[in-house]
Amino acid sequence: MTVNHQRVVDENYYVHSIGKKLGQGGQGVVYRTKDPDIAVKLITDENGLILSEEMVIERFYKKLKLLRLLPLPTELNISIPAALLKDQPGYVMQFMNDMVSFESFWIDGVSAKNIDIEKDAPAWLAAVQDKQAVKQIIHYKNTGGLRRRLIALYKSASILARLHGNGFVYGDISNKNLFVSEDSSYSEVWFIDADNIRFEIAQGGSGVCTPMFGAPELVQNLDSGRPRSDCHAFAVMAFYMLSMIHPFLGQSVYENDDSDWSDEDISAEDKAFAGLLPWVDDPDDRSNSNSAGFNRELVLTTKLSNLFQETFGAGRTEFWKRPSIYHWPEALAEA
Repeated sequence: MTVNHQRVVDENYYVHSIGKKLGQGGQGVVYRTKDPDIAVKLITDENGLILSEEMVIERFYKKLKLLRLLPLPTELNISIPAALLKDQPGYVMQFMNDMVSFESFWIDGVSAKNIDIEKDAPAWLAAVQDKQAVKQIIHYKNTGGLRRRLIALYKSASILARLHGNGFVYGDISNKNLFVSEDSSYSEVWFIDADNIRFEIAQGGSGVCTPMFGAPELVQNLDSGRPRSDCHAFAVMAFYMLSMIHPFLGQSVYENDDSDWSDEDISAEDKAFAGLLPWVDDPDDRSNSNSAGFNRELVLTTKLSNLFQETFGAGRTEFWKRPSIYHWPEALAEA
């Protein structure tokens, strides 16, 4: 997707100069502006193209106008739309300077290239043959290690707890929508994508999610978003962030032969994201197990392990059995 203009104008006729791209998700792309405390989100379709259909844009703006009227809790680290744009579908929002998305906790090509194993790794680690694994361990340490991840997750869970306590659903938790201080010495946390915040709908409605994080009932279009849907997405992100493997991507996905699924319309990976396969540490069904990533005994306390088991075990198919968000801050703080 490309930006049509280097500048955008909001409904108050303020001009904002587009800067570096912060991140892109299924519903839009977020950019910095020349003002360090302001970001701009441009709304896109499923192909990453800026929306152009007038009816779709009008419906989106109606939703944002309603969002600004919601009685959200005060002093909550969520960037709410401050002004709608006039020349493109999108909005202006508050943004804390010097922050990066939770994606930074995962190693990518750039961060891997910047790691010098001979310089950055102790002798015992440098001797390991799997150099990609060595770089992942170094990156884990460079981004604050286990402690910083636990603190960032604790603060995220606390924000969600305040939202849920006031009757709201966040709607689309993923590592693209949560931001943390760029300096690993700090752990300030902000949610940047408020498009889908709303009150819980008891029946009907529709839910938005990122498939890799979305609750099974949302991915399968069986239910609208609820607080427990947020809880599933949060637990996926937390397990993935601490262990460095996705809780549903195991041997049933990686060792699957294409012929096994030849008569079906859904891939093994899609089945995993839809909650149709057991989770990787399911004690009763090892068909999708995965021993990769960090040893769970090293990164998870007993209380955290139990929360993951309740969420991805019984809670995978029966959302009402998932632990509510209120259990997570305490468990993460204790860890």
